[in-house]
Amino acid sequence: MRKLVYTIIAMFFVLGSFAQNLPYSDNMESYTLGGYLAAQNGTWWTTWSNQPGTGEDGIIDNAHANSGNQAVRVDETGGATDLILKLGNKTTGAYELSWYMFVDNGKAGYYNIQHFQSPGIEWAFEIYFNANGSGLLTAGGQDYNFTYPKATWFLVSHTIDLDADLITLFVNGTQVAQWPFSYQASSTSGTKQLGGVDLYAGAQTGETPQYWFDDVDYSVAPTVLYFQNFDSWNPGTYVAVNDPEWFTTWSNQPGTGEDALVDNTKSHSPANSALVDMTGGATDLILKLGNKTSGHYILSWYMYVEANYAGYYNIQHFQSPGIEWAFEAYFNKNGSGTLEVGGQTINFNYPKDTWFKVEHDIDLDNDLITLYVNGVTVYQWPFSYQGSSTTGTKQLGGVDFYAGAQTGETPKYFFDDLYFAALAPPMEPNIEVAPTSINAYLIPNTTSTDQIVVSNTGSADLVGQAIVILNSDKLAPVGSGNSVSLSPGDVSAGPVLNGGAPATDATAVLHYDGDNNSAIGWSSVPVTVTVAAMFPNSMTLQYAGMNITSVDVYVNDLNTTGSNQMKIKIYGMGTTYEPGPLLYEQTFTPAGGSWEHVVLTTPVLVTGQDIWVGYQFTQSETGIYIPGCDAGPNHPYGDFLSTGVGWSHLSNNPSLPYNWNIRANLEGNPLPQWLSVAPTSFTVAPGGTQDLTVTFNATDLPIGIHEGIVRILSNDVDQPSVDVNCVLSCSVGIDEGEKVAVLVYPNPAKDRIMISSNYPVKEVRITSMTGKVMYSGNLQSIDVSKFPTGVYFIQTTTHAGVANIKFMKE
Repeated sequence: MRKLVYTIIAMFFVLGSFAQNLPYSDNMESYTLGGYLAAQNGTWWTTWSNQPGTGEDGIIDNAHANSGNQAVRVDETGGATDLILKLGNKTTGAYELSWYMFVDNGKAGYYNIQHFQSPGIEWAFEIYFNANGSGLLTAGGQDYNFTYPKATWFLVSHTIDLDADLITLFVNGTQVAQWPFSYQASSTSGTKQLGGVDLYAGAQTGETPQYWFDDVDYSVAPTVLYFQNFDSWNPGTYVAVNDPEWFTTWSNQPGTGEDALVDNTKSHSPANSALVDMTGGATDLILKLGNKTSGHYILSWYMYVEANYAGYYNIQHFQSPGIEWAFEAYFNKNGSGTLEVGGQTINFNYPKDTWFKVEHDIDLDNDLITLYVNGVTVYQWPFSYQGSSTTGTKQLGGVDFYAGAQTGETPKYFFDDLYFAALAPPMEPNIEVAPTSINAYLIPNTTSTDQIVVSNTGSADLVGQAIVILNSDKLAPVGSGNSVSLSPGDVSAGPVLNGGAPATDATAVLHYDGDNNSAIGWSSVPVTVTVAAMFPNSMTLQYAGMNITSVDVYVNDLNTTGSNQMKIKIYGMGTTYEPGPLLYEQTFTPAGGSWEHVVLTTPVLVTGQDIWVGYQFTQSETGIYIPGCDAGPNHPYGDFLSTGVGWSHLSNNPSLPYNWNIRANLEGNPLPQWLSVAPTSFTVAPGGTQDLTVTFNATDLPIGIHEGIVRILSNDVDQPSVDVNCVLSCSVGIDEGEKVAVLVYPNPAKDRIMISSNYPVKEVRITSMTGKVMYSGNLQSIDVSKFPTGVYFIQTTTHAGVANIKFMKE
């Protein structure tokens, strides 16, 4: 046997240094016909004795080829071919290694894999392709038999997972065996290392070795992110209920008619699949793909569309559906199909009444996607395209398995063996922020600065923005106001013609819209819609400390039957495409055909964070137009709408470039702008840092504790927002030339006072106006409930000096 012979005569040498970069794919077409492979490509190839260009080298030949015109011949011409493919002595990671092989009638073949790139140290395994079409694998001291086709090309492939110490061998698409890769051919002990392939002109005794190989591929194996064959779930249960981590529905209602049912009438792999149809309502299942912005992915599933039925799915750029359709695919009942992308329609065909594969190769790093249906390339295009345009967001959000079809056709299909894998790890930033809190102590009319350091420990540029939010702890919790029924006398209406604008005496108004000009209706009913405008930090910070006390919206038509109750909805900071948590909602019943002035039962505090203001209604009949809008042009933040989980824009329909008639009325006095940060935008390279300067300004600032946040937003998918809590204690007290900041609160006080300082407190002494000592000690929380009403002096001693402050006892 090959391994015994070469144990005696093996030459141990160190192969020369070379630069290898995966993946390596080679169809042998670039080499000189009749020349030697290792002599022409020393980066990846050598021979057993490290003698490229001799009889040990493989010959470029055109007698047979799997692709193109050339392949490599392995035989005994000029000596036994003994060609080494150098795999780099890998000790970690997972890899795919494959090639096509041709063994002619009456001939035999052989190869082995070595644990070390320098051959002859350890045979990981060896495999014979016998002249009669049988095969023999020897690994771990065991023999595994298989068969292979003669006089035709067949694929030999290996999945080698060094981290799991596991190899799987496939010949002609059939699994031969799976075993620990650290095994040697003759034993179950060895080195877990991927060294090289020895393509040798070897054969069983009495047989003649000769074969060709072509289309070598060596790459990092995909990292499987998710696989689902539905077989562990009970038929009749819901997919999104079974796995809420990876699935939801369009309206985020798992377990309803929007959810897909697990079904056992059809399956690609036994025994279940997922059914998409109109049972209980149109299936509208969302596969959540995580808003990937970089990396290279394979996304596939098997699909079955019965005769007389149709199928459909789309991919969304955002995991929250409805914002951007990357593309749509229709599977028509006659076996034709259409891909809608970039404003184009691409036609294809698919087989009816049988399982076929739908596969997507999505390379976000190069903004490229290739769609395959039933093994045939349908189209390749930039993934950032939307279904209807060539502009969009280069982001992989989710798949919408929807019971949709062309007009007049009935949707129903099954899908199975869902597979999502990363071919290349995403290049992503990773944000780290220090410190996570800052405390400052100032006397009035002074300033100080501090630093925040933003680090990027990831592999891609970190793009960031820093904003200030004031009075963050005072933000209203989620709540509901009282239900308000509005009559014509309860609202402030503008001119009848075109709706006009509402009258207001508010201190400030947040809005994008002009006068009412029109209204919008939906053709598919009933539909529940939320329309909103988003007001970013750049608009709201100047009003921090004020309250939204009322909201004006223009409501045009009303449903002629059923309820017309609507809800004002106010949301906190989210992203530029969807709101954050619901802060407040309040029902109202509009009069219709006018501006509706809704006074909030509980005002909502403006803190400087982004805030979304909108209202929700249900349109129950066609031919009516409920939410009012202006004449445009639209502001990007003035036309949001949602009919489910995700948010989109009214202007996604190019014929509707309008803003909603939504206005938030503010009253009160804004807070002093005591906190600022610079720079407000920045980019940090991998391994780099960015210093942010935080300025505390006590100019005209009242005595007391002031709280805020520096919020750092970035393109780190895992941490898109990081808060640094900032607290400024503004107080008085100077002694011995040193500034000793001491804060006493509340002041005036009724029951208890708190003392805070920028230095450790050694002693606190409280005296009355007459000099009587009321307290002496080092507590910083002092009971004053029994003190007589009046003015007292507090003397606070620290190692840096003494501060004297007055306080009033009520």
